[in-house]
Amino acid sequence: MIKTYRPTSPGIRQRKTLVKGVEAVKPLKKLTKGKKGPSGRSKGRITVRHRQRGAKKLHRLVDFKRDKKNIDAKVASIEDDPNNPYLHLILGHYYNGILNDDINYLKHSEIAFKLDSTSSYYAKWYFDSLLDNHEYKKVFKMINDDELKSIFGKDGKDRVSYQYYLAIENYEKAMECLQIFFKENNKNDIFYKAEIFALKGDKNSANNILNKYEMDYNNKAKIFAILNEKDSMYYYLSKLTKINQIITLNGMDEVFGKYSNEPEYKRYLKNHYLPITSE
Repeated sequence: MIKTYRPTSPGIRQRKTLVKGVEAVKPLKKLTKGKKGPSGRSKGRITVRHRQRGAKKLHRLVDFKRDKKNIDAKVASIEDDPNNPYLHLILGHYYNGILNDDINYLKHSEIAFKLDSTSSYYAKWYFDSLLDNHEYKKVFKMINDDELKSIFGKDGKDRVSYQYYLAIENYEKAMECLQIFFKENNKNDIFYKAEIFALKGDKNSANNILNKYEMDYNNKAKIFAILNEKDSMYYYLSKLTKINQIITLNGMDEVFGKYSNEPEYKRYLKNHYLPITSE
């Protein structure tokens, strides 16, 4: 779409720019839903005083499944949906996994979190984007924020604490958080233990876990990438078929970023139609 400008000066009189194809039209009323803010409450309990719900925001109802077939339709218009946190979250996720753009990943994750600050789902992605951008002070503040503690829940707080201590290379504290989380939830912590051993440089312990226990291909690829065992890493990367898993791993700059200039990794990205951002 070509945008023209009001001739307020000689320099701007002839200016024309190409902008994204979003049209300034009113959305169809049947496909919209009004939503107000959380009013400073989490699960009915006041966590922030003197806060009201604010103006109602208009959300478009989007069919993300697209499972309707054999129905004639046409594109009436392409519209923006600035108040939908899920769209910002998906946009941030793809900025991270496809373009390796951590700044825009943080930008859109933060917008999604601000639009729905009571959801642990958006809080978790915002937390991850802060870690990717090394915003450790903000991450520490999130972990110790009373309001966010109630959003994450006890289990979620132990998990995000583990990620924080892992990022700042405090592996003893990370292991403590891990033991608390998995003891209370009766779940398997094999992958996380292998990850800590690999980051500490303990190849024997990490390989013992990998050889002894079954693990998803994406987790094995990550462990071998940390251990710098390229043959095994590329073998398990080649086993992945789901594009979401491939995008998620590609977004882990701390793990896979060191391989981005290698011809084999570039070939892997091309085979899955992902851009080579290192060039």
